[in-house]
Amino acid sequence: MEARKWRRTGIIAGILIFIVVTSGLVAPRLLDLNTYHGLIVSELQEATGGQVTIGRITWGFTHRLWLEVNGLSITDASAFAGGVEFSRLYASVSIPSLLARKVVVKSLQLEGPGMKFRLEPDVTDPAAAHTESASYQLPIELEIDQLTFEVDRLELSDSLTLPGQTVVHEFSDVDLTASPVTPDTVMAFNLSLQDKAKPGLGSLKAQGSLSGLTKALTLENPKLKLEADLDALSVEAIKPYLKDVPLENQLAGNLSLKVSYQGDLGQNLRAQGSIDLDGLSYSNPAFWDEPLAGRNATLAFQLGLDPQKISIKKISLKQGGLLVEGKGELHDWNTAAVIRGAEFSADLPLEAVGPLVPWQQAGENAAFIRSAFEGGGRVTVKKLALPDISLEALPETLLKLVMQATMTAQVAGVNMRPAPDLPEIQDIEGTVQLANGIVQAQGLSARITAVDQPADAAPGEDRITLDIQAKLAKQNGAATITLQNLRTTEFSLPVLARMIPWAMLDQSARPVKAVLESGGRVTVSALSLPAIDLSKQLDNPKQLLAGATLTANFTDVTVPRVYLPTRFEGISGRVTLDKNVLLAEDIHARMGAVALPLINIRATDISDHIKLTLRGKGSLQVAETTDQQLEQLLMAHGLKDLDVLAELDIRADYDQRKPEDWTASGTLHLKDVSAQTYPAAVELEQLKGEVAFHREKTLTVTAKDIRAQINQAPVELSAKLSGIGSEGLLVDAHITTRGLDLAHLAELVPALKRMKLAGLLDMDVNAYVPYADPVRSRLKGSVVAREAGMELTAAGLAIDKGRLSLELDGRDATIKSMTLAVNEQQLKISGRLSNPVEPNIKITVASPDLDLDRLLPTDKSKQQVATPASNQSTRGEMKPVTAGKGGKAGLPPLARTLTADVQLRADRGQYKGIPLDQLKLDLRYSKGVIDGFDLNTGIDKGQFATKGSADLRDPERISFTLEPDINALSLAAITPALGVDRLPLSGPVTLTGRLRGSAGDSADVLHSLDGNLDASLGPGTLTDVGRLGGLIAKLSSMAHIRSLFSGRIFRDISSQGLPFEKLTAQGTFENGTLHVGKLHFSSDVMTVESNGTIDMVNDELDMVGLLAPLVMVDGTLNYVPLVGSALQDASRIRILVEGPLEDPDVHTEQVKEIGKSIENVIEQPKDIVDGVGKGLEKVF
Repeated sequence: MEARKWRRTGIIAGILIFIVVTSGLVAPRLLDLNTYHGLIVSELQEATGGQVTIGRITWGFTHRLWLEVNGLSITDASAFAGGVEFSRLYASVSIPSLLARKVVVKSLQLEGPGMKFRLEPDVTDPAAAHTESASYQLPIELEIDQLTFEVDRLELSDSLTLPGQTVVHEFSDVDLTASPVTPDTVMAFNLSLQDKAKPGLGSLKAQGSLSGLTKALTLENPKLKLEADLDALSVEAIKPYLKDVPLENQLAGNLSLKVSYQGDLGQNLRAQGSIDLDGLSYSNPAFWDEPLAGRNATLAFQLGLDPQKISIKKISLKQGGLLVEGKGELHDWNTAAVIRGAEFSADLPLEAVGPLVPWQQAGENAAFIRSAFEGGGRVTVKKLALPDISLEALPETLLKLVMQATMTAQVAGVNMRPAPDLPEIQDIEGTVQLANGIVQAQGLSARITAVDQPADAAPGEDRITLDIQAKLAKQNGAATITLQNLRTTEFSLPVLARMIPWAMLDQSARPVKAVLESGGRVTVSALSLPAIDLSKQLDNPKQLLAGATLTANFTDVTVPRVYLPTRFEGISGRVTLDKNVLLAEDIHARMGAVALPLINIRATDISDHIKLTLRGKGSLQVAETTDQQLEQLLMAHGLKDLDVLAELDIRADYDQRKPEDWTASGTLHLKDVSAQTYPAAVELEQLKGEVAFHREKTLTVTAKDIRAQINQAPVELSAKLSGIGSEGLLVDAHITTRGLDLAHLAELVPALKRMKLAGLLDMDVNAYVPYADPVRSRLKGSVVAREAGMELTAAGLAIDKGRLSLELDGRDATIKSMTLAVNEQQLKISGRLSNPVEPNIKITVASPDLDLDRLLPTDKSKQQVATPASNQSTRGEMKPVTAGKGGKAGLPPLARTLTADVQLRADRGQYKGIPLDQLKLDLRYSKGVIDGFDLNTGIDKGQFATKGSADLRDPERISFTLEPDINALSLAAITPALGVDRLPLSGPVTLTGRLRGSAGDSADVLHSLDGNLDASLGPGTLTDVGRLGGLIAKLSSMAHIRSLFSGRIFRDISSQGLPFEKLTAQGTFENGTLHVGKLHFSSDVMTVESNGTIDMVNDELDMVGLLAPLVMVDGTLNYVPLVGSALQDASRIRILVEGPLEDPDVHTEQVKEIGKSIENVIEQPKDIVDGVGKGLEKVF
């Protein structure tokens, strides 16, 4: 068939040569070849089997015979597929060669506007074609030294490549030169053409050589060497040839090709070259959201072909920093093709590779893998070898291919985040190998971010180095990975804690999390996990434990106190996991500086509901460390020295299905324990005894014959605590000590240190306290303290010089004697406490000199002192202290059950700087109610006394009664207690009455007041301050009043105040209003009678009064008997005061009925002395 193709080509060339030869032979004999035009056409038509047209023929001699044909076309030829049309045919022939019946064409030039050529299937019988080809011979010997072929347009119709379909290509500027075109010689050629169509086949430039041309114008054993450049080849133009290829609709753009070819035109060749993919793109929405661009990408290749195989000696893809190189062979390529010996190497910057990965097909775990590509770093594949691959029986899945491949790769600088809520793993580096379906990582290390490292941490503390194997397989149609033989160097447990997805685990994992985060280090010797389905997210990591195996060593682990009664530290040992059973054997641990005996733990069914058994038995001893380490360890626990001789035997069992039913039992034998605290150097010596514990439903702890000496003070304890962890807790204990220094005890019990205990304690007490039935509680024994003291910082109290003698007798406690100094206030206390369930206290407190200011807490919010110029009450809300159920305020439990009789006696005292004399307080309290109190004390020659009661059961609304009985009490003396600098009144006050009300905010208190008060004040002085001064100023500004007094009187009031003889008032409180029944004010200057109402809630007053001046403007009129008296009656002024307390309106009018008494004149007296009323409000 090949010979047939080349024969067709030879026919075309032969026709052209026929013209030249024929013309050349006859030219010497003929002068005008055109005379034989018809003969030539007839011969050509017979030779070609088509229509032939020839233009004018000219010829001539120079140093050679030349011939030119102006126009030649051949159409519908049967001798060859296609047609030709030349505008000019020129040939020069060597004359001497013609004489030897040999044609040597020195130059053959073909020029024309177009040429058509068809590639069609060969329907000729191969045997006949071979016979024909073998018998065909040119009539003469032919040589062409130089062939030039120039065609403006070449139309190629291809019906051969795609059976049943014709693809037409049109090329322009076709230029071919060949030299020499001679049988049995090597022909060199240059070819250029271009397809200007858009899209098109681009442009081609080629040069090379061809041998194998026979005299019959056929090729036998041709050899071709070719260097070709193909530029701007459009994928769209070759899509007809890709119809059955999956890439047909996914490739777009252009590519360029450079190729070097050497070989025959059959099955033996070598080629190398490169393909520029810069303008190429590949789209597949099922795999990528955006098209893959071949930007800056180059594909280079070097291959060979023989009948048995295609050898790809080298193929490489380079794009930016990405480089992939490979080689391999395709055997039996023309029959049952098999890829063999395929090997690859690569340098892969992951950021460049990431966009090439089809993440949409990567499954639910894509985010985990994708983070590695987006995090940077580089993977260097040193060698990836694929197994033999039959193209007729491709592997069913990529996984199956990977399982037969081998690979060695180096990872460096890779960063990834396993899950959104986990920290990033940075700087992953190491070697990864693949063989027999097993991925093995050797020396793989990484750094975990967001791990808090101590300041003195060694370099690399936050790194994990590991070796691991991963076996890939396919189970139930899904790809799986099985991790095997994971080994690590030592790393910190907080690093591990950061890498565990705690959010996916249940509450039972919280203790494990707390332990890992508390510190320690671990080394994994071997860890294997069962198969993990890569196609879906792992729902519960605990499922892996059933098939996991583990061997690990851990050191310096801590179990925090939050999960156990005490803190365990320095835990170290070995743990193994196999067949869902976890074993921790020969575990070392310590409590503080005390090393525990070896502990063994067995846990079963850990993947579902764990069952755990703990067993420990052996000696307790001081932790074995260096002298310096031991010293630091002891000091960290407040100790300078520690010696332990003890034995511990413990067993505990736990079942997660019944977590509340965990059981434990054990015994601690204290043979001899001694310690010295730091820095106080308190010594605990000869600690001996036995502590046993048992837990089943509830915990029981028994301390038997515990004895010790604290700085030589003996302490003995025997106790049993049962029902711990339940409402049925029972405490039955006996404790004795003699001469125990409380400061030394506080050094051994850290919780007591902040109280700064002091003093010596003797105690012999038996205690029986059943919490479920507290009525049966009993305390019996005695407590004696000497030089005792403590600090209660929150209450601001410092107690010292305390001496106590307390007798306990069943349900009664008697304070036989008790003296102490509280904030340097000497107190003597005696009394009795009965019934601990509903306590009843009878207590007497006596003091020779009691400074209440040093005992009562100061209210910093009230330290600003009010002044009369701004004499107004601050009405804020009173906040309850204790909240009960539902957020409602309530009394503490003790206050709801307590009854008490309290007596306080002090010879002298002080309150807010006010000296007190013979202070007495009797108070009776019963379950939230102050049934009565009686307070009496002398103040500055006066007497202050009051009685009352209060109901405290609802702290949000406390009801109370007050019965004040104040006699001759100086207002100036009690001014500091009222929170003001001075009052607008001075003098001794006497006050009696009875008030009822309820506490709340100030408006509620005023509105609730009910009762009466009788008050008298004087002699005293009414000072020109506050609202009263303003009122007097208003009065003095009224001309008809000013006319009744001399100017000196008002000047004296402004500077010295107004002396008065007496001020009396009677008032009744009702619903927030004070009804003033009668207010009388008398002085040398005037008398005032008034009554009315004061709205205490809204600060409004409505008063009327009668002012009678006693001093006239003109003093001489007093000597006129009848006129002076008449003028005095005529000078009485009626005063009306109403409006806000801050600035009331004042109205006056002169009384015209002379001679009437003041009582008959006044119908609606109103008080001008609002300031007086406000002063009394302060007193009350």
